[in-house]
Amino acid sequence: MNIILIGMPGSGKTSIGKNLAKKLDMGFIDTDKLIEKEYGNIREIIKKKGDNFFCKIEEELLKRKLWNTENSVISTGGSVVLKPDLIEFFRSLGKIVYLEVSYKEIEYRIKYLRKSQREIVGISHGLEKVYLQRKPLYERYADIIFYTEKRIFKKHAERLAEIVLKQYH
Repeated sequence: MNIILIGMPGSGKTSIGKNLAKKLDMGFIDTDKLIEKEYGNIREIIKKKGDNFFCKIEEELLKRKLWNTENSVISTGGSVVLKPDLIEFFRSLGKIVYLEVSYKEIEYRIKYLRKSQREIVGISHGLEKVYLQRKPLYERYADIIFYTEKRIFKKHAERLAEIVLKQYH
């Protein structure tokens, strides 16, 4: 079984995902890193070729690279919920966990805590609009909704591991 983490940029998918993978003795895959390894910097891709191009290569690459993935925690890009086919693909791989965070906290994390200011698909419309568009999609597609407001990622990973083990093993 795989655990697929979805949520806004800054929700803790990578930080919690790495800790969760260690806790559950699973592999860890960051889909943004896969994309950057094959195509280069995400920010530059979106800047030069646009959101639609990025979404197309993201879906193609992830389906090609991850189709036989097992026993891994997969940290996805925040825009994955905008692609129903990709969500169904991830659903076929495992359980989807939405790392829920309030808009105010996401805004804080993106403005003040992110060392890497990757482009966010749709950001030209404003962060709040992106958040409001995606939140109901994250909720709809999640098997588990896990609230991560406080920045205590190791503790979140421990608690999430308990929930996953209880529900799926």
